[in-house]
Amino acid sequence: FWPYNYGMENSGGVPGASAELYDSGDQPIPNSSGIGYGSMQIHAEDPSDPTKPRNTVFALNRFNRGLVADLGIGSQTTGQPDWTGAKNAGAYDRVRRLRVYVLPREPPSPT
Repeated sequence: FWPYNYGMENSGGVPGASAELYDSGDQPIPNSSGIGYGSMQIHAEDPSDPTKPRNTVFALNRFNRGLVADLGIGSQTTGQPDWTGAKNAGAYDRVRRLRVYVLPREPPSPT
């Protein structure tokens, strides 16, 4: 979940990720403003073969620019598997609300 731009390079060495497609191994590219394309993605690996490409479970991209976002459930079958560039969120005709809950990090214990 990041607000940055990102590239196809699998800089994290994610097994099965491609350097030629936007997928589970994309490399975040921070910029000086801290605001870019934006990406929140959940991927799942095949437990029987973790070297296979990971499937996209859910993706919400391009949420930082006030433009039509990329939204997908499951891997996109054409184009980019993680829905990058789909510009399809406007096709959803009902208002939906996505809530993300994050627990606060525990403060470091005093030494």
